[in-house]
Amino acid sequence: MKTRYSKIKSTGMLLESQSSGDEHDPQYLQTLMDNAVSSGFDKDDVEVGWEEQEVIEGWIQEQNEALKTYADRRKESYPPATDYLDGIV
Repeated sequence: MKTRYSKIKSTGMLLESQSSGDEHDPQYLQTLMDNAVSSGFDKDDVEVGWEEQEVIEGWIQEQNEALKTYADRRKESYPPATDYLDGIV
């Protein structure tokens, strides 16, 4: 079963996804477009459609990775300082 989504064309940022709806009824996609426009996004820069849930989850994971700071990435690469201090003692 496919999931409907909305995202920004210029940045690829996912705005919203919803799992219910009929792929053959355009009103379901219009709801997502209306939500995006009412949130202040330009209608011409919003993409709405249907996609497999796994693909959307991949987009979310990529988006979360892109938001990580240098410090976040370093923190994932090394154990906590408390482990180091416990090892010394």
